[in-house]
Amino acid sequence: MELTEDSIEKIERIHSDWIQMEAAGEDRHLLDLCGDDIEFWPPDSPPALGRDAIIAWIRGGKDGIRSIKISNRRIRGSNEIAYLTAWYLNYA
Repeated sequence: MELTEDSIEKIERIHSDWIQMEAAGEDRHLLDLCGDDIEFWPPDSPPALGRDAIIAWIRGGKDGIRSIKISNRRIRGSNEIAYLTAWYLNYA
């Protein structure tokens, strides 16, 4: 079964909330939006797998974000699971 428009809109709102929190430096709240099996695949770095690895990656060496450019965003799934993938470019 495909995702409903309502489900897609909810995922888009969560994604928007994430971007706002990350830009505001509210790192500790970000992972409240994620499942335990979250994965980050940053360019030129090994994957960050799981909450602890991801929060360490988010906090590590970050000088702050002025803006975030998002491309290739895709929302996929079914009535049981959904996921969003995208490419991000952060401007510090």
